[in-house]
Amino acid sequence: MGLAMPILSEEDVDKLLKAPTPRGRAEAAAKIGAVHSRPDLTPNERILAESIFRIMMRDTDQRVRAALADSLKDNQAVPHDVAIALARDVEQVAVPMLHYSLVFTDEDLVEIVRSRPAAFQVAVAGRERVSEAVAGALVEHGDEAVVTTLVRNPGAEVTERVGAKIIDLFSGCEVVMDGLAERPSLPLALAERLVTLVSENIRLHLVETHGMLDYVSERVLRLGRERATLDLLPLGAGPGEVDTFIRQLHLKGRLTPSLLARILFTGRMVAFEAGLAQRCGIPRANAHALIHDSGPLGLRSVTRASGLPEGMGEILRVVLGAARTVDPTRDEPSRAAFAKAVLAAIGERMGKGTASDLEGVLIKLDAAQFELPALAKAALATT
Repeated sequence: MGLAMPILSEEDVDKLLKAPTPRGRAEAAAKIGAVHSRPDLTPNERILAESIFRIMMRDTDQRVRAALADSLKDNQAVPHDVAIALARDVEQVAVPMLHYSLVFTDEDLVEIVRSRPAAFQVAVAGRERVSEAVAGALVEHGDEAVVTTLVRNPGAEVTERVGAKIIDLFSGCEVVMDGLAERPSLPLALAERLVTLVSENIRLHLVETHGMLDYVSERVLRLGRERATLDLLPLGAGPGEVDTFIRQLHLKGRLTPSLLARILFTGRMVAFEAGLAQRCGIPRANAHALIHDSGPLGLRSVTRASGLPEGMGEILRVVLGAARTVDPTRDEPSRAAFAKAVLAAIGERMGKGTASDLEGVLIKLDAAQFELPALAKAALATT
């Protein structure tokens, strides 16, 4: 039996590299990429093929480099420096490598996500497997299209930490929230937060798919209704209008502790005073005096008389402190800033960092009856 013919010779290489047209060189790149993946390639032939890769990576015609990337995207033996160079090339060259190649480390992918535009990030978000570290970088640096691709990728590790960051940054984006809610595996804590952020059909899917107990789903749905109820109170409403609104809520049995907390956390102090007054059966002026002028004893007495959970007076002290730094009465941006300042003050008071998500805290507070240890846990969970 004669000697086996070499798969790749220097004469072959010379012909391939001297192809006179970009199309010819692109075909050469594809052929050599296919040859490199063969298991019967000799060590010398492999070295020769890789030398050609490095020459073709510098070809001035994009079609040549794109053909090379397409031929190497499924090749796990491609040298790391070649893969990285192709991943940092123009979009047409880089995207196939970033989407398919298994040569990259998490560190490689995170660096690409941080430094390259959306098309590159989408390619990474759609990979067969996306680690938690890479998913976190995509959420932090990507736009709506990138994060939508990520949440709809079953191979992405969207952990509770990553999911919470998605909700924090994209809660106003319906397509992202729906995609996150429809994932087959979702931590219950995320499902609870999502219930108030998604459409009715997706909400039913969450309740049914993730085994949310009836009382849990009812609690988060009620909080969503309370948010909508509070939106009916216009910004800048006068005291008389506020009193009427709060009185009607009280008569209908809807002036709940969680609604009062929402009123308080969003800086509607007149409405909060009116709510306490209704629950205590006293004039609003008296409630105002007890809150602002009587010190800790007044706060405890008015919260106790109104039937609010233990610890509400301490929370009120934190809110009043935040009110000195931000005026929530002028417009929606200042109201949002007030809510953020309140949550930050709660986190600082409990020694657990800065809380950032009003909805998530309210869900936890509603279940925990506003006890201070639960407040600390809530603040920690939203950082």
